[in-house]
Amino acid sequence: MDAPASSFQGHSRLAWLPTPPIGRPVGGSSLTKKENTMKTYTSFATALNTLLADDTAITLTSEGFMPLSIEDIGPSAEGHRQIAISHTATQNGDLMRDPEMVFRFITDGDTQFAEPISFRNDFMGINQEVYRYNEHGKATHVDTRLKAELKSFARLWFRNLKHQGFYDKSVIRKRLS
Repeated sequence: MDAPASSFQGHSRLAWLPTPPIGRPVGGSSLTKKENTMKTYTSFATALNTLLADDTAITLTSEGFMPLSIEDIGPSAEGHRQIAISHTATQNGDLMRDPEMVFRFITDGDTQFAEPISFRNDFMGINQEVYRYNEHGKATHVDTRLKAELKSFARLWFRNLKHQGFYDKSVIRKRLS
């Protein structure tokens, strides 16, 4: 179910994280669901910052795989840094994303979290958004099921990128800006 906008107000900057029952372990570990999500979102931020490095927009090429584009697409209306990552291909002269995910960054002290907020696959005609926004660009509703699906997909995708050599020094980096 969608959460009303009022659930975002009056909470810390980490209010966007799910709030499970206190002390509920996840998967047999000693971490709660919220702690596990925070750890996962921290790993996403680390991965994106590692891949993008000091660039604003790059394309990475690892032999045998579709090119990987990563771009800092600027802040959200709420002021959060956003990074898009996508595999790309060309169809009939058009650049196609297969897929593209956008992550919004939240900073709490020295820790960065990157939350997946959208998924797009041009070949399948899919464009999904975790949040709905009001006319001022403020998040008003959240699709919690999609949020969980994107977290799971991103975890698998980053693992695959590592196995495909996108983190290796031998990857070809093309700075776009």
